[in-house]
Amino acid sequence: LTSGGFIGTNSSNLPLKVLYIFKPIVLDYNKIALLNALLVALIVLFLSACGGSGNSETTSGDIKAYLIPLYSYPVGSYQSEWERLYQLRTSKRVFVIVNVSNGPGKEKDLNLENAINRLKSKGYKVVGYIKTFYGKKDINQVESEIDSWLEFYGNKIDGFFLDEVSNTLDKYQYYENISRYVRSKDKLIILNPGTNTPLEFFNLADKIVVFENSTSVFFRFIYHDYRRIDPERVCTIVYNVFSKDEAERIKAKSLENNSHCVYILQGNSFFVLSQYID
Repeated sequence: LTSGGFIGTNSSNLPLKVLYIFKPIVLDYNKIALLNALLVALIVLFLSACGGSGNSETTSGDIKAYLIPLYSYPVGSYQSEWERLYQLRTSKRVFVIVNVSNGPGKEKDLNLENAINRLKSKGYKVVGYIKTFYGKKDINQVESEIDSWLEFYGNKIDGFFLDEVSNTLDKYQYYENISRYVRSKDKLIILNPGTNTPLEFFNLADKIVVFENSTSVFFRFIYHDYRRIDPERVCTIVYNVFSKDEAERIKAKSLENNSHCVYILQGNSFFVLSQYID
């Protein structure tokens, strides 16, 4: 107990000491800890809801890799686009897809070889383009094109970009056979179905392009849940992006959905280099 008071008088004018009795407050620390924990949980829940994607755990981080399809010829009309790529300074990992007539062409091209040498001097990975017609192309032809890329440009080719890839499991064996052949060469393999794909396909590839389409389609697109996959292996390519604000929104949605391998293009031509890379 604690006491205190003041001196007053009664009717007899005798001093009177009035005592106040204060009851101490007893704090229940267990209840306080529980309330604090509940408050923190509510804040985390609110912030998660504001993140917006519904299937992501975090919106933090940044683009880790650029997957750049540059299909123009490295000298002549589009040489300036290649020069921009040679001069690019970025902390991102860069993968450049090179393409001669939807494949390696019929013979070595010295201008392309020189371009590949310059890309390699920058530390970029160079991958050769091969079209698969959604699993309808003769697998022997696919293997022949793999061999041609390596015959023409040797170990300067780091891997292969397989385009027009089926995303249905009935074609899994087809792509597994190609993947096994590429792995026997100790090379990278990148698949491009251009849309959501079953997670099983990640067993076959180093990277998969899970979206390739225009801006208007992208903002309606719903990613599958790729949180189990390394985000640098989940790639997004968006074209017809006409402002930096749109590019930032695309980047944010990609990152929210665990896709940290991103390429955003101002038009719809893979003959030019993006304005949105740094």
